[in-house]
Amino acid sequence: MTHAVSRLRTARLARSSKPFLARGGPRGERCAGCRLVPSHCLCALRPAVPVRAGVCLIMADIEPLKPSNTGWLIADVVADTSAFGWARTEVDPALLAMLADPQWQPYLVFPGEFVAAERVVTEVLPIEAQDDKDGKEGKRPLFVLLDATWPEARKMFRKSPYLDHLPVLSLQSEQLSRYKLRRSHATTTSAPPK
Repeated sequence: MTHAVSRLRTARLARSSKPFLARGGPRGERCAGCRLVPSHCLCALRPAVPVRAGVCLIMADIEPLKPSNTGWLIADVVADTSAFGWARTEVDPALLAMLADPQWQPYLVFPGEFVAAERVVTEVLPIEAQDDKDGKEGKRPLFVLLDATWPEARKMFRKSPYLDHLPVLSLQSEQLSRYKLRRSHATTTSAPPK
């Protein structure tokens, strides 16, 4: 199966000057479809999930190469997934076109504690609520995810001015989770960017 992350991975491998060795070393055989070791292949169990939303992955340089990348799993399940490599000095014109496409209402999924309060939203307006009187369907949600390590994602957030106009969807859990978000010591003591 080829999807947006698979194509981005192929392009990234073509630019590589040396092989990428993921955990498992040079003998780490993996399924080409799900990127798991053959004994744990999930390709036959891949669900087809009907969703009216889309996902836009902005990926740090090495993320498409990682076999356990979450973006790969998202692209496996959500048909309308796009993936773009991130660079500080240039922006893919196709990414800018997608963010400006009138069929989408982009939401940057990121912790609200790092942005001004007026940018933060905690829920998405249902598509049906946006339908106009002419029967024209409202904009579909487009969830923009920064796919990177936490320090890289914060850097991408700060150094991507084309994201500054997007509402930030900050996820609020209604119940306490027994899972803890990993945070570096610097993250918990630093102030939000201005």
